[in-house]
Amino acid sequence: MKLLNNILNPFIRKEKPIIEARIKVLRFRKFLENARTLMDLIEDGKEKLKEEYILDRSYISSLVDKVIENVRMLVFNACMLVPEGGEILYKEFDEHKILAQKDILNIISEKSISPKDKNESEEPEYRLLRNAVTWMIGPFSKLRPTVMDFIKQTFDHVIFGLSKFVYPQGIVSQLDLNKSGNDYHLDIIQLEENIILKNRKKLAINDIQCRPLGFMLMDNEKSMNIDTKSLSNQKNWFAAVSRDYLSLSTKNPQNIILLDAQLSGFVDSDFIFIFANKSITLENLLPKGFRVEKTNLGTMAWNYDTPKNIMENHLAYLSQKILKLYN
Repeated sequence: MKLLNNILNPFIRKEKPIIEARIKVLRFRKFLENARTLMDLIEDGKEKLKEEYILDRSYISSLVDKVIENVRMLVFNACMLVPEGGEILYKEFDEHKILAQKDILNIISEKSISPKDKNESEEPEYRLLRNAVTWMIGPFSKLRPTVMDFIKQTFDHVIFGLSKFVYPQGIVSQLDLNKSGNDYHLDIIQLEENIILKNRKKLAINDIQCRPLGFMLMDNEKSMNIDTKSLSNQKNWFAAVSRDYLSLSTKNPQNIILLDAQLSGFVDSDFIFIFANKSITLENLLPKGFRVEKTNLGTMAWNYDTPKNIMENHLAYLSQKILKLYN
């Protein structure tokens, strides 16, 4: 047994960093899925307030329960990604949950809701839904943080933590190329096997089977065999790739840019997410159709429920605007 362990241990040590790196990227992908679900739930609640819907207590209760559960999963994934400071997130999550229980769920669980007063302009169910939407997005009269504020805080926690993470050099392949007159260096890991076609450290573009990255680099000049030490103005990026997924980020924690994109051809699951810190005016770099939210750390933007060809055009456009920004 000791001899077997001595034989296997070098291989186990070699594989562990790549597995950890893949889990980190995929965990962030799940984090984004939780956030997207929350965005949709919040929008649905807002929509129900605007239109003439027949509301009942079960819809409001279900909406609040789903928001609580998805925020719980958001916090869980955030703490798995960046454990430091996670206890603060859980404490604040509990406060939002208690507030919802007190102001919304406890009232819904009562057998009777006070009927509409003759001086009130809305039915009691609408009043409860309005309380729920206020809990999610405000405004609160006492400047209490909303669920949306907490979502943004959680994003800042994760993205700032990830910006300091260094992927071990032993697990990455390297791509050097020139695009629109700028030189780029990408450290690349594959999230699934056989995305990188040739088993070598120095790659050409055609060696990588990743659709989102392909659209971002589609107008590149040929990849080059260059001496990276001689390029003082080279743009340095990290990319985790699968066939349909790309996680792209700068390697400079002072200038954070993070772009995650899925391009599978299924509208319901494809998306583009971008985050940039305050040194970058992200709104000026985006094509039309992105939802933009400000956080204390910077700006995040989403695009989803968009046809495949438009999503492809967005990625090509963003590569022109974002890739060349910072070393």
